[in-house]
Amino acid sequence: MEIEYCEVLPSDAKRVVDYLNIVADQTTNLTFGADDDKLNEIQEMELIQEINDDPNSIMIVAKDDNQIVGMVSLKGNSKKRLKHHASLGISVLKDYWNQGIGSNLLSATIGYAIEAGLEIIDLEVVTDNMAAIVLYKKFGFEIIGRYDNYMKIGDEYLNVYLMNLYL
Repeated sequence: MEIEYCEVLPSDAKRVVDYLNIVADQTTNLTFGADDDKLNEIQEMELIQEINDDPNSIMIVAKDDNQIVGMVSLKGNSKKRLKHHASLGISVLKDYWNQGIGSNLLSATIGYAIEAGLEIIDLEVVTDNMAAIVLYKKFGFEIIGRYDNYMKIGDEYLNVYLMNLYL
C-alpha cells in the first residue's frame, strides 16, 4: 500500500464529500456525525477554494489509490489580532488507523504552518481519545485546558481537551 499525500484541489470536492460521509459514521471523536447536514459538492468546492486562497490555511489529504483515507485542515484566521494562529482538524478512516497516516498528515501541516509564519496551532480532542492525544503530544502539542460538555451525542456529553502547539 502506497499512500499519496497532496493538497486538496477544488476538483477533489466529490471525493472529500464521500470521505466525510464515511468517516462521520466511524467515530464519535469528530465534531460532526453521520446525522449532520452535509456539504454538497458545490459547497465543498467553494470551501476548498477559500482554504487554497488563504496563505494561513491548507487542506491535505492522504489517498490510497484514488480514495481519500485521511484528511487534515489547518484554518487560519483573517482577524489581524489572531492571524498568528490557526485551528487544526484531522481524521483518518478506521481501516487506516495505526499506519502512520495521522503522523504524516500532522507533520506536513506543521511544516506548512512554519513556512507560512504561523506561531500557534490549536485543536480540540475528546478526552478519552488516547491515540490522538498521544499523537499530538508526540508533535509537541500541550493540553492547555478542558472544556466539559463540549459535544453532545444523543443524551451523552463528551469533554474535550484544548491543546496547542507553539511553533
